Amino acid sequence: MLRLDRIDVSYGRVQVLFGLSLNVSAGEIVCLVGRNGAGKSTAIKAIMGLLQISSGSIEMDGERISHYPPHRIPGLQIGLVPQGRRLFSELTVAENLEIGLMVRGGGRNVRQRALEMFPRLQERLDQIAGTLSGGEQQMLATARALCIEPRVLLLDEPTEGLQPSMTAQIRNAVLQLKKQEVGILLVEQRVDAVLALADRVYLIENGRNLRDYSGREINDTPELLIKHLGI
Repeated sequence: MLRLDRIDVSYGRVQVLFGLSLNVSAGEIVCLVGRNGAGKSTAIKAIMGLLQISSGSIEMDGERISHYPPHRIPGLQIGLVPQGRRLFSELTVAENLEIGLMVRGGGRNVRQRALEMFPRLQERLDQIAGTLSGGEQQMLATARALCIEPRVLLLDEPTEGLQPSMTAQIRNAVLQLKKQEVGILLVEQRVDAVLALADRVYLIENGRNLRDYSGREINDTPELLIKHLGI
């Protein structure tokens, strides 16, 4: 569904991505891994239209979207769970979800499906988002993205700073979405998370494709991932 074909991206005069290519199909979990500064989050921002590409193309279902403004991308059912969650911290849980629903005019049934994935949020609908625990905020950021009924979901470091029980809940949600034929692009630094989830892994270094592996290759030889991440 989602395809990046040899994209170049710069911050001003500083080029960060050099001919980066990847693709994500329905019901597939693709992990994008690399050291800090490799360009992983830059790729996510480019997909969402937050950074303009200088060459190459980004396509959804064969339609070129790399020239679209950021506000059009969620309407294509491309959802984002950003690094750091980026909630409206002064609003309630329910109000944050309502903002997600506004993107495509989703109704109560769409919200209910998102809440069924994270039952804890159902008990906290009137709570101010900024007062939630870190794990609960990550659940809310994910549920908000689900309110656009995504066909592709981008998750940027979703388990960062979470305790193991919360990490497990996020992982289970990702696996449920895979069963629903949602394509997942997952940016992760945690080797255990990648090993548990990946169908395919793209390794990038200095903004360039290093190589890609199947999930089976990575699970059979995890030292490949460890070597390239430098840990």
